Amino acid sequence: MLIYYEQWNPRKSVAPDCFVVWGVEARLRPIYKLWEEGQAPQVVFEVTSKSTRREDMKDKMRLYAQLGVEEYYLYDPTSDYLKPPLVAFQRVGDSFAPMQPDNGEMHLGDLIFLPGEGESPEYVSPLLGLRLALDEENRLQFYSVESGERLLSDFEIGQQAKAAARLADLRTAEVEAKAGRTARPRRGLCGGRAGG
Repeated sequence: MLIYYEQWNPRKSVAPDCFVVWGVEARLRPIYKLWEEGQAPQVVFEVTSKSTRREDMKDKMRLYAQLGVEEYYLYDPTSDYLKPPLVAFQRVGDSFAPMQPDNGEMHLGDLIFLPGEGESPEYVSPLLGLRLALDEENRLQFYSVESGERLLSDFEIGQQAKAAARLADLRTAEVEAKAGRTARPRRGLCGGRAGG
């Protein structure tokens, strides 16, 4: 979605790959006009590559800081140039400073996980309440800081819903089958109706 940030100047726009903004009406919109919404995005994600490196690391970073973006994440899914392939920045004053990775101990119930050497950095977004990490296949994953659970993709949510519907259908069929067995007329020892 294009963000227009200067009224009456259609050339003053930027298209983040993903952004999060609070304090505006939750509705679909074809474009985002900063002067109408009254609120800049608080968090921006850019999927970056060698071909967009300069724009993502300099031009957009400077602009996002000027607009008031609080957190800026760059993700290079192919590890094209960005080493490590996920970096995070936090606004300090009127510019961005690198966020420190949060690869410390991770507690899940009674289990404690320690980071391995050479692991990709993980970041905790204070604004989103999420831990950002890369999986073994270099895919960006989001985890709830509160529960430690991974947020599912739309596809995964759809798959879970389909599996739940199939399970409900099986249970319904089981109940109907049991009801059918108990509702049959009783037969005598010779296969005829009882009392006949």
